[in-house]
Amino acid sequence: MLRLFCLSAIALGIAGCGSDNKKPVIPVEPTVYQQAQGAWVQKGYGRYLQADSQGVRIFEANQAGCLPLMNVPMAQADSTFGDFSLPGANRLEFDLIEYGPYYRFVFERVDTLPSVCVDGTDESQDPVANFEYFWHKFNELYAFFALREVDWQAMYDRHRPLVNASTTDEQLFDIFTQMLEPLKDGHVVLSAQTLDREYSPNSKTGQLFKQIEQAQVSAFMDDPSISEAQLDALQELYINEYIQRIRSYIVADSGGELGDSGLPGMIWGKTAQNVAILVVTRMYGFSGKGAPEDLAVLDEIMPEIMADLVDTKGMIVDIRLNDGGFDPLGLKIASYLTNERRLAFTKQARNKHGNSPVGEFFIEPDGDIFYNKPVYLLVSEDTVSAGETFTLAMSALPQVTLVGQSTWGGLSDKLPGSLPNGWDAELSHEFYWDHLGRHFEKSGIPPHVYLPTYSLSGAQFGRFSSYDYVLTQLGGKLAPASSESELDNNIETILADANLVGASIAAIKQGQIVWQGNYGQADDSGRPVTLDTPFKLASVSKTFLGTALAHAQHELELDLSAPVQNWLDFPLQGASQQASFAHLASHTSGTTDASYLCAYYALDDSRSLYNELYVSDSCPDPVETDLGRFLKSYLVPGGVLYQQDNYLQHPTFEPGMFSEYSNLATGLASYAFGRFLNQQGYVDYFDYTQHRLFTPLGMHNTSWDPALPDQATLYADLDGDGVNEPIPQYSGVTSADGELRSSARDLSRYLDAMMHQGKLGDQQVLNANAVKSALTDNPALFGQHGLFWEVDGSYIRHSGGDPGVSTEIIGDLQNDIALVILTTGGDLEGDASAQALVTIEQAVWQYLLGL
Repeated sequence: MLRLFCLSAIALGIAGCGSDNKKPVIPVEPTVYQQAQGAWVQKGYGRYLQADSQGVRIFEANQAGCLPLMNVPMAQADSTFGDFSLPGANRLEFDLIEYGPYYRFVFERVDTLPSVCVDGTDESQDPVANFEYFWHKFNELYAFFALREVDWQAMYDRHRPLVNASTTDEQLFDIFTQMLEPLKDGHVVLSAQTLDREYSPNSKTGQLFKQIEQAQVSAFMDDPSISEAQLDALQELYINEYIQRIRSYIVADSGGELGDSGLPGMIWGKTAQNVAILVVTRMYGFSGKGAPEDLAVLDEIMPEIMADLVDTKGMIVDIRLNDGGFDPLGLKIASYLTNERRLAFTKQARNKHGNSPVGEFFIEPDGDIFYNKPVYLLVSEDTVSAGETFTLAMSALPQVTLVGQSTWGGLSDKLPGSLPNGWDAELSHEFYWDHLGRHFEKSGIPPHVYLPTYSLSGAQFGRFSSYDYVLTQLGGKLAPASSESELDNNIETILADANLVGASIAAIKQGQIVWQGNYGQADDSGRPVTLDTPFKLASVSKTFLGTALAHAQHELELDLSAPVQNWLDFPLQGASQQASFAHLASHTSGTTDASYLCAYYALDDSRSLYNELYVSDSCPDPVETDLGRFLKSYLVPGGVLYQQDNYLQHPTFEPGMFSEYSNLATGLASYAFGRFLNQQGYVDYFDYTQHRLFTPLGMHNTSWDPALPDQATLYADLDGDGVNEPIPQYSGVTSADGELRSSARDLSRYLDAMMHQGKLGDQQVLNANAVKSALTDNPALFGQHGLFWEVDGSYIRHSGGDPGVSTEIIGDLQNDIALVILTTGGDLEGDASAQALVTIEQAVWQYLLGL
């Protein structure tokens, strides 16, 4: 039984054939079909056409076989084909009425169909026949083997011996996925409905979906039984927040939306600064039907949108989250931004099957309103396919600036088709070039201005770096101005509600402290907190280890990628034996905090702080305070603190693949680092940070001494009665993870230097390359980490929390603003204190944005 397919589905990847919904067409003289009788080839597409008195048949074919795609009886030709014509004796052109005139099919006359089509090919389940058809299909039609550095012949030689008559469908599908994986091309898709399997070797994901994937992986690691529905709900949560953040920039009743409220196809309106926003999340689905109907919707709604936005001083066109669709929809939107015809892009199918004619596609002026003010097109790696061809079109307009990250890098249309066994196989076969003749397959279209496109910190503050960049470029303030007295009163209320004892806060803009707030008492004497009062930093201390490691990398030739085991005097276990400093610094080493709370001890007699505060005997008492002996007891079987859960228990874990926050990893890194520094002439890690960081930065109230004089006393509500009591002076064996003392003024200098390539003003105090390394997110590692720094879009940050203290440092590299918050007191678990810090951050951030 021959398997018939609708050509429209093959051309566009859309299911549904033989619609009874007849549409009016311009009558075509029957003689055109008579003149077309014979055999034709569509070069670059692997398609062949046979026209005779009975009708038109179309096939896909390669050296290994031929499959029928479409059989149109002559009586149905006029209702199927649009503008069926012969521009020359050897050239045949037509489109499909169902999908409109944009998609033109161009065939050249040949003497006869390929012999494999003449002989006919039945559906075949034979694994060998399907392997041969699959390999030859890609060999003849896939356009980018060279670009993607894949030797397809080698794939044949390696995998053909694995296939025989006994190969199961599951095995064959697995073999095909192994062959396709090196292509790293999201427009390559293999699907088998009978197996309920689909595979695409897509390797690029934008910042939003990276965050979603990391959240889903973390959720799965926490609970392997989590359902697909729950993972989907997690993705929906992120996307809803993303859309709500966009809406927060738009003044109420200044625009509108098109489509589903969860992820509308279009959103538009004006900001408080009178800047237009037009968000387009897809290039399909505006009508719920097909491309011609979608175009009709745009013809109706775009004049309304432009009328709403025409009086603005500039426009943001946001396609950071756009999963593609139909090219002509993007051309239609761009047509409202030009008053002259402009070349948008050209494209050509180019592969071993042949080269199609080069197609030219233009932006045609449309509508009475022409928007000629500055336009900023926001793009990302989640700008996909037809979103990218829209980017090509917009790039041809002189008033357009691209902002964000390079696009996905998959511009070719997907060429759908099938295998003899009924599986679907789609591939990339076309080159696209911009108006200057450049192509961006694989690399993506680069922006003029590189900016992060998504961050969790941005979600906290309700901001997008790209939006803020445009608003600043167009001369607007990012937030309404607020008074210092209003801010001060707000923070006093927040501190009181959280039952905090003392706080020191510094707000920084362009390297200068522009506002400070110091509240409460530093100790029982009533001594007031000042900007120079040292506080225990808790986990903010980790950033200094990361910065120090980066300096040693660039100045002492420390290899951060080598196994840290090289510097240890005891053996790590399992996969963690291969963990490097980079893995430890990104919390991907596999060491956990399962027994970590036993590292806290009272300074006066080394008794366990955990046992005392929580009335427990869980930890050895007294605590082993020598770092080397403590780590050995924790990480080596037989040690008093050793348990299997001190290492991540996952059968496939390798360092770098999953992030689990680990204080213990920080202590391990500082110990190995200290042993390295011994060989460089330093006493230890603490000596190195004093010499290389604190002294050059002028941090005069900063020390690793847990008994530092004049530091803020640590308080906590130990009994849950609302009364803060002093906590015994304590420390942790793994000191580098949380025992640094510093003041808000000193931390302001530190943040200033880290945000300005190691400079304080005009003075280079830190190594610029080291600062860059410390703050560079490593894409090879799970999560968004520099070296013990959280690197989140344009934000660098770290928070800290220990009994009696909550801290935060955060800097926005793009807007050049930063914040230091140091507090004592509150609930012992720190939940209320942490929430108070978030609320303070939001209040001070809004103040900084309004300056």
